[in-house]
Amino acid sequence: MKLRPCQEAAVQDALAFLASAKPGDKKLYAAPTGSGKSIIELAVQRQAPYAWLVTPKVEIIMGMMNKLDISTRVIKTCSRRPGLNVLQHLSPLGMQCLEAMSKLLKR
Repeated sequence: MKLRPCQEAAVQDALAFLASAKPGDKKLYAAPTGSGKSIIELAVQRQAPYAWLVTPKVEIIMGMMNKLDISTRVIKTCSRRPGLNVLQHLSPLGMQCLEAMSKLLKR
């Protein structure tokens, strides 16, 4: 994935924040529709695999997986078949996204 200069700047800023953040530190990034927020998030996650991508919408996760050419078929199938363990069939990125979402929903 080739990042635009503004996306690369956001990635570098986020990585610098993650490197220096203390427990409880937070930072919010906002960008307009179509600016490539998912691409920025994926680039940060690639360089900081300990960082988690969290979203309340499965459609966002599926969009990110599509950008990485990861099949979303298993998510669609599992959403129609309760009890089927989606996490056993996902890539590490998809699995991290769904695990984080699951933990948030249980709170």
